[in-house]
Amino acid sequence: GSEKNPNASSRYHMDILSLIGTMIVWVTYPSYNNFYAPSFAQKAVAVNTLLSVLASSVSAMVFSAIFTGQFKLTVTDAQRSVIAGGVAMSSNANLVAEPYQALILGFLGGAACSFGVHKMRPF
Repeated sequence: GSEKNPNASSRYHMDILSLIGTMIVWVTYPSYNNFYAPSFAQKAVAVNTLLSVLASSVSAMVFSAIFTGQFKLTVTDAQRSVIAGGVAMSSNANLVAEPYQALILGFLGGAACSFGVHKMRPF
């Protein structure tokens, strides 16, 4: 599979460049979700999106360390988790009203992302 291919492994300079892109996504993702939100809800949508991305990143790091068995954090898990939290929040950005719901949604998104990468990818 692709896991054994040496060209599929991460490289240091590419990881640094992709981390810069991840930071840009982290900062700009609330504006994507705010676009369709009504004007009175835009601040709440932005805060909920950032909380979701934060919870997704934390849960992906925790579950990644557990699933690898080496308790090792990788850059690619951080990159995937930012996208997972943002996507989980944008699916219902206008519906989530409370910050704790955004945290739960982001946590579940990061856990699902980490589970999919570490447990489902070999299939």
